[in-house]
This record gives sequence, structure tokens and C-alpha cells, in this order.
Amino acid sequence: MGSEDTTSKLYIVLVWCFAALMVKLMALAFNIGFQRSRSNTYATPEDARLAAARKGTGEYASLTHDNEAAGTVQQAGGEEPPELARAIRMHNNDLENAPLFIGAAMCFVFAVSVANVQEAVSVTASLWVGAVLLCAYVFLRYVYTFCYYMELQPWRSLCFLGGQLLLAGLMGYSLVISL
Repeated sequence: MGSEDTTSKLYIVLVWCFAALMVKLMALAFNIGFQRSRSNTYATPEDARLAAARKGTGEYASLTHDNEAAGTVQQAGGEEPPELARAIRMHNNDLENAPLFIGAAMCFVFAVSVANVQEAVSVTASLWVGAVLLCAYVFLRYVYTFCYYMELQPWRSLCFLGGQLLLAGLMGYSLVISL
């Protein structure tokens, strides 16, 4: 397998993994909006005004939790409805874990490129190992999100741990093939 062919196959795997994680991240962002609308709790005054206008109340006298018609604006340190708080935590969790995945994936791409140039290891085998680790991580992140949404413990924690172990394995493998 030639260098260009291997690199292009690796990029295809990365594109699919990145796209799958971005779709999930976007879905979680939309879930926050849905939960805000459903609970009539908004992050900004303009969102509350828009909600009031859509409901036909035209009211916007106060930004307190008592003004149900106009909606409420979440104040710093205020209590959010449980469903909204969970949606925000799920989204934040993905935002916190995305850089780790991107970093590990990019290290793997660079390591495969170095190994390709040095012809030190089987690039085909490296591609398959990396693709399995990358795809398994994406799969576990989807299962993790499902477990988070459904409040399934200890499965959520096990999925998180599995994902972190896969990233550690990918990083370790990247270091080995780059030597």
C-alpha cells in the first residue's frame, strides 16, 4: 500500500469519526435549546422576549422565575430545571472530551506519517489498529451519552473509562510506531 493511499484511507476514517462526534455535539446543543424552551427558562433576556412574543403574550416586565408568561432568564448561580441542567452537563462533557480525541487522533496521523516515511512498521496494520481504536472511541461516546441521558450507572462511568483507555491506547500506539 502506497503512502498516499494509506494517508487518504486514514483521513477518511478521521473525517467519519470527527463528523459523527460533531453531529452528536450539535444534537446535544439542540437538546439544550429544547429543554430551555420546554422549561420556559432562557439564558438571555432577548431569548425570553422572543419566547414571549411567540406565545403571543407580548409581556416582558420582569426577569424573575415568577413571570411564567414571559419566561425566565437564568441568573448566575440560580437553579435550573433538572432536565436542563442534565442537558447542559451532557453538552459540556462532550466539549471537554473533544480536544482529547482531536489531539490523540492528530498524534496518530502524524505517527503514521512518520512510520510511513521511515518504513519502520507495517502501515496497513497501523491503519487498522488506529481505525479500530478511533471508531471504538466514537461508539463508546455515543453509548456514554445514551447512558447519561437515561441515567444508567455504572454503565455511563464504564463507557467513560473505556473511552479514556482507548485514547490512552491510541496515544501509546502512536508513540510506539513513531519510534
